[in-house]
Amino acid sequence: MESDEEEEMLVMVELNGVIDSEIFAKDSFDKFKVLAIDSERPILQVENFVFSGGYDHTRGTAIFFEEDEKKLKCDPVFCKKPPRMLKYVCKTNKKLTMKRVFISEKQAKEGDKKEEEGNEISTSEEISSSSQQEELVEDSLVNEESNDSEQ
Repeated sequence: MESDEEEEMLVMVELNGVIDSEIFAKDSFDKFKVLAIDSERPILQVENFVFSGGYDHTRGTAIFFEEDEKKLKCDPVFCKKPPRMLKYVCKTNKKLTMKRVFISEKQAKEGDKKEEEGNEISTSEEISSSSQQEELVEDSLVNEESNDSEQ
């Protein structure tokens, strides 16, 4: 694949955790950032919300549709026009199930500082935020939200 080409991928995502539904009402997907989509534990950032999870099987088959620009030609006496027409895009039997996580800075102990100075952690990824850059390191930096706090 050439460097100027982009690959488009459709993924069914189930988000668990508190998030404002107004974010999804807008047509702009510029605020969605995905890290390591092909890994076992991908990360999704939606504005200031961060989600982490994994792939699961769906119950049944999930079907993707998109709006069709073609107008339905129908006799108004016999047919009621739908508000919009949809066309089939693809199907899947997997989904990306994600839970909201909170990012915190790594707190190193005095004895660990010398060891960590020479060793770079290769699994770290940067997540850009509107106000600051925070570093995400695999499980040691991600604290998952407990189910009790949601209820």
